[in-house]
Amino acid sequence: MPFFYSSTFFAVSGNIAKASNWLYAMSHERRKYIRRLSFHFWSKALSECFSNQGNMEHLAKQLTYMDQIDVVELLITDTRTEDELLDFADAESQGIPQYAVSRRPCEPLVLFGVEQLEAVPNLGCLRIVGRIDRLLVYTEDKEYLKAFAEGRKRAGLGKESGHRPVVELVQL
Repeated sequence: MPFFYSSTFFAVSGNIAKASNWLYAMSHERRKYIRRLSFHFWSKALSECFSNQGNMEHLAKQLTYMDQIDVVELLITDTRTEDELLDFADAESQGIPQYAVSRRPCEPLVLFGVEQLEAVPNLGCLRIVGRIDRLLVYTEDKEYLKAFAEGRKRAGLGKESGHRPVVELVQL
């Protein structure tokens, strides 16, 4: 059983909430061996003028129970989701709050919610798949990902341990 869960790349064909629910429904004994997970960086909350943050917080909590997580892959392949993220970020950058939760200056704009992964102590790689040239138009997102890769916890989640996860950006 450990070999199967540790050697398989689990691609959840759904959003953040589905990935969280899938992990939560799994027994702790099996879940702790999962090493690679992929899902769409989208939630129903986005279309209701909220953010991905709450769902990402719940997912990060599930990931902290794993012994080692090699790759968390966020897919942003739907242009409608991409447009929603960019519209929210544009308004937020102009000082027009768009989220039910407050975004702090140390957190990303387009990728708001990714900061929740700071709480995952054994994350090896954060991979973001999408049209990177569009997703990283704001300095806040670029600076956040750079700090994340350097092991800094800009949002203050998790303990400072010097752990430096790799950040991979895959252009579609």
